[in-house]
Amino acid sequence: MEEVLKYLPHRPPFLLVDRILERDGNRIRARKTVHAEEFWFEGHYPGKPIMPGVLICESVFQTGAILMAMLAGEAPEPTGSTGLAPGERPVAMPPRADAEAELSAAVRRPGHPAPGRSLGGKVPVITRINNVKLKHAVLPGDTMEIEATLKEKVGTAYYLTGKVMVGGKTVVTLDFAAMLVEETA
Repeated sequence: MEEVLKYLPHRPPFLLVDRILERDGNRIRARKTVHAEEFWFEGHYPGKPIMPGVLICESVFQTGAILMAMLAGEAPEPTGSTGLAPGERPVAMPPRADAEAELSAAVRRPGHPAPGRSLGGKVPVITRINNVKLKHAVLPGDTMEIEATLKEKVGTAYYLTGKVMVGGKTVVTLDFAAMLVEETA
């Protein structure tokens, strides 16, 4: 998880990638284990929980954002470095009622910028979503294998494809575009 946190400004409960499995040039694979305690299962749907399709897509977007950060060379530390002092651990803050406070304080690392500033002052923003095909449900206990592939980079725009699989079955495929943009706050 620490490797993921280096590349993404996202933090729990909206962190939808657990682990980076591999990167091969313009392609990255990641994993997310979906637990029954995930916040969305309480209301989607009571007694028949399935992961919302938009959150499955978001896991692909987050995986793509990790790839973008790697390709842009904007990760805050090299692979294998946590950026923490010896013996220091990230501090997970308890959930807060106020979403803004949760985003800015969910994971704090003393001496490091707040979440959202870990990409050299830039944040990943989705600019286009096309050809989304949802083929199977994701249920509590499933492990999603997530893939994002860069097809083209034009200026500051990254054009990617994505796929999620569970148990060897394709769950979703999609095309999307994103940019790393300067923060406004």
